[in-house]
Amino acid sequence: MMVLSLLGMLTNIIFFLPVVLFILIAYNLLKNYIACNKLNRHGGSYKKIPEPASLPILGHSMFIFTMKNQDEFNYKLGKQFEEYGVYRIRNTLLGMNLVFVLKPEWAKYILSRPDEFPRGEFLPKFFPLLGKGLLTSDGDLHRFQKRVLAKAFTTPQLQKYVPVFDRHTKDFVKKLILIIDNKKDGTNIPIRKYSNVFSFNTIAEIAFGYKFSEKSSNTYLNAIQQQTESLKNWKGRVLLKLVPFLRYIPAINKMVTAENGRQVLADVLLTRKQKVETDSLTEFEKNDMLSIMMRERDEKTGQIFTDQMIQDACFTFMLAGYETTASAIPIVLYYMAKYPKEQSKCRTEIMNAIPPPNDTMNFKHLDLPYTTAFIRETLRLFPTVNGNGRMCGKDTTIEDYFFPKGTHFAFSNYFLNRDPELFDYPDEFLLERFLPDSGIKCGNILTFGYGPFNCIGKNFAMYELKIVTARLLQHFEVGALDEGYEEFNRRQMLTVRLDPEIHVRLRTL
Repeated sequence: MMVLSLLGMLTNIIFFLPVVLFILIAYNLLKNYIACNKLNRHGGSYKKIPEPASLPILGHSMFIFTMKNQDEFNYKLGKQFEEYGVYRIRNTLLGMNLVFVLKPEWAKYILSRPDEFPRGEFLPKFFPLLGKGLLTSDGDLHRFQKRVLAKAFTTPQLQKYVPVFDRHTKDFVKKLILIIDNKKDGTNIPIRKYSNVFSFNTIAEIAFGYKFSEKSSNTYLNAIQQQTESLKNWKGRVLLKLVPFLRYIPAINKMVTAENGRQVLADVLLTRKQKVETDSLTEFEKNDMLSIMMRERDEKTGQIFTDQMIQDACFTFMLAGYETTASAIPIVLYYMAKYPKEQSKCRTEIMNAIPPPNDTMNFKHLDLPYTTAFIRETLRLFPTVNGNGRMCGKDTTIEDYFFPKGTHFAFSNYFLNRDPELFDYPDEFLLERFLPDSGIKCGNILTFGYGPFNCIGKNFAMYELKIVTARLLQHFEVGALDEGYEEFNRRQMLTVRLDPEIHVRLRTL
C-alpha cells in the first residue's frame, strides 16, 4: 500500500511539475514584458525613439540571444540609426529596455552628471562580488571612496609601482621563452592564458602586497572568472530570470558561488591586520592600496573605510585591474602582428629607452611616445571595456527626445570611439593621431569612461601596458598571424574577450 501511495505521489509530482514551471515562466515573462514596456506609457517623443524590427512580445530578445558579436551588432545598429542620435533595444526575456546613445556630446552630457544619471543596478546584480565598490556605488559613497583611493593613483605613487610591474613582466617573459624553446620560426601561443597569471599576480601584490600561493591564487582567480563568465551566459541569465529559484543551485548559477573568493580575501585582510599590530609591514606595504584604505580618512568628512568597504574595493581592483590588462595584452600583440612596420618602430624606440633585461625599469624609462600612441590607438579601435550604462534619475529632455525617470542608457565604446566627428579616418589604425602636431583630428577616447565615474586606474593601466609591451618587444618578434587567427568574435563580459582566443606567434630575438 505504501509503495502504491509513493508511486501515486511521484506521478502527481511528475504531472504537476511541468504545469507549475509553465505557470511560473509565464508569470515572470509577463512581469518582464510589463517592466520592459512600462515607460511606453509616457508616449510622445520617448515612444518615437527608433528601434530595429522586433518580434511580438519578445521584442529584440531573440536577436540578442543568438548574436555572436555584440559590439559589431551594436555598431551596425548605430550606423543604421546614426541620424537619430539614439535607438532602443527591448529585451523582454530579461525585462531590460535600453536606449543606446550614439552622439558623443549626448554621452558626455549624461556621463558628466552622476546625480541626475546614476548607475542603476546592472553591475551589482550580475557581479555580487563588487558589492558597493567604485564600479557600482553612486552619490556620496562613490565620492568618498574616490577621494580616498585617489591617493593610491597619484604620479609619485604610480612611480613606486613601476619596479613591481617590471618584476612580474620579467616572470611573464621567462615563461614565454621556455615555451618557445628557441624554435627558429617561433611558436603560436594562446597569450591570454599567460597574461591572466601576469595581470592577476601584479594587481594582487600592488593592491595589497600579497603573494598568493598557487592554491589560494587559483581559488580567488576561479571566483573572479566565474563572475566574468556569468555576464556572457545569456541563456543562464534568462533561465534565472524566468525561474528565480534556480539561482540557489550552484551548478546552474555560478554567480552565487562567490564565498570561496571572499574567504581567500578575508585571509589576506587578517594577515595584514596582524602585520599592522606587530609593526612588521615592509616599506612597500605601508603605502600600497590596502594600507591606504585601512589608514586614510576622508579629509572632508573624516569617514574611514569599513572592513566591508575594503573587501568591496579589493574585489573591484582585482576584477577591474586584472581583467582589463589581461584582455588588453593579447589585443596589443594582435595589432603588433598586423602592423609589422609600426612594430619595428616601437621596438627601435624601446631599445633606445629601456634598460637591459637584467636591470630594473623606472619611471624615466616610460617616455615612449610612439609605443604609447600604438597602445592608445589599439584601445580606441578595440576597447577592452564594453561601455557604460546610466539611468535617468528624473524626467529629462535632450534636444528633441523626452526620457522619463527610469530610462536606462547604454553607451558602446566600440561605436563612440569610431565617431567621425571625433576622429579622422575613424575605422583605420592610424597611431599618428595620438602624436603631437600630427594634424589628424583626434578626440577623447571613451575606453576609460568619462566624467566623475571615469576609471580611477587609467594611468595605472597605461603604465602597466607600456612596461609589458616594452619588455615583450625587447625579447620577441611578434610574427604574422596564421590563417584563420583573425576570425574571432568579441565576447561581451565585464571586459571584452576574443572568441576563440587568438594565438600570437612569438619568435625570440
